[in-house]
Amino acid sequence: MSLELASESAEISLMATLSNGAVVRAEGYFSEANLDLLALLLFLSLMKFASDHGQPKIMVLDDVLQSVDAAIRVKVARYLLEEFKGWQFLVTFHDRLWKEQFSAVFAAKHQFVEREVHDWGFSTGPRVIETRRDASGALRDVVAGDDPRLICGNAGYLLEVLADWMSKSLQTSVTRRHGDKYTLGDTWPSVAKKLREIGLKSETDRVNEYMWLRNIHGAHYNEWATGLSVVDARNFGDAVLELWEKVWCKPCRQTIGKHGNIFHCNCGSISFP
Repeated sequence: MSLELASESAEISLMATLSNGAVVRAEGYFSEANLDLLALLLFLSLMKFASDHGQPKIMVLDDVLQSVDAAIRVKVARYLLEEFKGWQFLVTFHDRLWKEQFSAVFAAKHQFVEREVHDWGFSTGPRVIETRRDASGALRDVVAGDDPRLICGNAGYLLEVLADWMSKSLQTSVTRRHGDKYTLGDTWPSVAKKLREIGLKSETDRVNEYMWLRNIHGAHYNEWATGLSVVDARNFGDAVLELWEKVWCKPCRQTIGKHGNIFHCNCGSISFP
């Protein structure tokens, strides 16, 4: 592969030498996916060259590799980690699969912060939210109150969030459902089993002791459950918050995950053998 710079313009021509010796223009021979990959590699080479001459090590990648297959995407993500150590990246995604692949590679060795852009308008601009935000805020706001239904509802929701996130980070077994739509009954049992194994038995068992309150008073209407004691509701809320504190890391905003034989958050602030 060779590059030619036109003498009268800033246009760059990509020329490829084939195995039979023929020299062809890349855009007339390679697929769109290959051209996208070549363009990205050329851009990365120029960025590395510029950084060696004083440019800050910050790179913006706006939805790159959209037409490249999954295996190549993962290799590019690993290439970025290996060749651009110490860089800060701002990467945008429209493809959920590509985002998941990229985050899986990066989160293990690089601080990875996710944000979602919502409600973009000309007058207001984008609304940016944290995808892995601390989901315990709503429960903390009501757990000391006197409304059992509000407490149980928020406790059940937080437990669903925790079970969903940790079924992935702990790599637990979940029975596949159509459309990948899972409930607490699908995700929690295997997560609870793994939490007991790594040393959180008492916290997990306390949640199990009270989680029946979610169904009878937090998620569904039962007339006979309206007399539920606020003390029981608070016990449920406190149990879920206690477990959340053990597995949610505030600095890296992630739950603990499985990394070999060690269970820890991305930054290592929380770790279990």
